[in-house]
Formats: sequence, C-alpha cells, structure tokens
Amino acid sequence: MRIYCRLGDIMRALGITVLSLKRRAHVGADAIRQLMSNRWKGVRRETLCRIARALDLTSPDELFAFYRDDIFGPLWLHREVTIHLGSSALWPWQPGGRTRVSRARARQQVGRWDVRALIHLNHDLKKRVPAIDVEIAEHLGPDPAVTDSAARVFAEGNHIVLGSPLANQFAEEVVCRAFGVPPYSPDKRSAFPFAFKWRSPHTVDSSFGFQGIGDEFGIVALPGGRLVARYTHVASGQGEDCAIVMVHRLFRPPVKRTHGLDDECIVVVVLGFSGVATLAAAQLVTADPAVAAALYPAQGQTPRMGVVKVTYNRPPSAAADDDNRQIESAALVMVPDDPKVVTLPAPRAAAAGNTRRSRRG
Repeated sequence: MRIYCRLGDIMRALGITVLSLKRRAHVGADAIRQLMSNRWKGVRRETLCRIARALDLTSPDELFAFYRDDIFGPLWLHREVTIHLGSSALWPWQPGGRTRVSRARARQQVGRWDVRALIHLNHDLKKRVPAIDVEIAEHLGPDPAVTDSAARVFAEGNHIVLGSPLANQFAEEVVCRAFGVPPYSPDKRSAFPFAFKWRSPHTVDSSFGFQGIGDEFGIVALPGGRLVARYTHVASGQGEDCAIVMVHRLFRPPVKRTHGLDDECIVVVVLGFSGVATLAAAQLVTADPAVAAALYPAQGQTPRMGVVKVTYNRPPSAAADDDNRQIESAALVMVPDDPKVVTLPAPRAAAAGNTRRSRRG
C-alpha cells in the first residue's frame, strides 16, 4: 500500500496559501510544503492536529488516503486514463467477383470483444477511482503516423491499449517501444519473454508474434518456444484462449510531479489471442488485486509481461457466424521476473454479466 496526503488538494480547493495556513495552524512552512507535495517521510502528531483544527477536518480520512501499490495506482493519483482501440479497414467485395472496391468506399470495423473490454474497464474504473476522466482513442489501420501516436503515449498520461497486433497496429508499436525494439522485426523476438504463435492464415508482421505450424497455437515462452497457454477453436463445447498483458511504468521528472515522490504514469496493454481473451484479461486484472499487483513492474522503465489463460464455453448454435462464446475462467499463469517466476496457479472466474449471447453486427 501507498499513502497519499490530500493537504495540497484541500488547500487548492479552499484557496488557502502556505503562508495563510502557517498563520492559522501555527506550524512551520516547510512541514506544510512537504505534506502538500507528498515528499514527507514523517510528521509530528501535534503538527497534524494543528493543521486539522485550522482546516476544520474531523477525520484522518479527510487528510490521508491509502491506495494499492499496483497497476491502478497511477490512475488513482491522476484521476485520468486514455483507453486505445484499434480499427481496421473492412473491404466489401463486388457482387459476383473477388475484386475489392475503391478505398473511398471502405468501412472501418472495431472488434466487438474489444468494445466489451472497453465497456468493462470504463465501468470498473469509474467505480474504483472517483471522478476519473476516461478518454477513448481510436487508431485506424493502416496508419502511417502510428509511430508518432505511440511515442505520445510514453510522453504523458496513463494509457490502456486493447487488442493484439492482429487487430490493432497501435499495440505492436506501443509494446515494441516499451521494450526498445523496432516494430515488425521478427529477428528481435528474443527481446520479449513471450510471443504469439498464430495459426497459418495470419500473416501479420510482428516482433512478438509469428506464423506457426503444427496443431498447437497460443502463447509461447521465449527463447525456447515452449507453449504456455493454448488457443483452441471449437464449434461448440469447451475451448481455450489466452492473452498477454504488458505493463510499463513511466518515469515522471521531478518538475512534472504533482503528487510527490510516488508520482508516475503507466501503460497497460491487453493483448488477447482472440477477442474473448482480451475481455477476460481485462476482467481479471480489475477483479483480482493479486493479479494487478503481480503485473506491476518492480522497477520503472522495465516492462513486465504476464500470460493469462482463459477457458470458455460455446453453446451449440444454428448460425455458423454466431460468436456466442461464454467466458468461464481466467488466471494469470506466469509472470517473468529476474531472477524468479511468480506463479498464480489458481483459476479465477471471470466477472459475471459478460456471457450474453450475441451476433455479429
């Protein structure tokens, strides 16, 4: 846990200066400034009592707040986050032929499961962080300016990116920038702890995903290539899916810190093998504090990847294109860390309310 002093917020809301509070409370200006800036390491009980009396505070909760030391801490501090979705061109075919129509008539599509993950995160964060400002950003693909867009993510603010490189070119750029690897560079794959092993129809260039052969697909551990989470496609019955979650802590220079020594921003990327796993991973990190803490990098500027294993059920359906998969469980199965691996073997059921049958629209 971390502790946050609200004195600066209170003084700004009331329009009280340091000199004014010093006179009212009869305490030193240095003590006030340290509390305001959250740079304090210790404070006398009498000092707190005088400040509370001067500001008419009746509870310690009005002056101090505790928040978890996990991936949601920076969101709690700054009360803001941008959630990024990728969209791709949907090229309609001409009747009776296979010739694509002009680019001017192309439409854009966003994955329905990514939208559901967005809805879940928006709802959960607004309950978790009072008065949080949630912005939504869409990234059209292909986008020649995507590299510049990814660079801005690492310049300011908190960010959550949804969708694997198959659905979101922006995700490839962000993850590779966090690891200091050029995007679309398969020869740099060894820089990552995990990679996607996609089925052969997928030919997307990626630094942490490749076109696999054989019967088993999913997420592999690098450099050996051992399968650690499986993806299976079923017409009905039990199936498996998986996701990679990457978290990167963003250092804020002292001149930009408004919330003390612990002030930082964060980038979270949720990369489902398919959309179901994107939603399941988003549900897991918000529902289980142990997962949110395990994914939080021990050091700033060093990204961490974790693998989420998902099980789902697909009821029989007469419609071949009816994606009526229902999430049953999701678990963080491994998080690499030097020099150890943190393992959370117990499955965690996904949040309820996301098992409704739906059709593609």
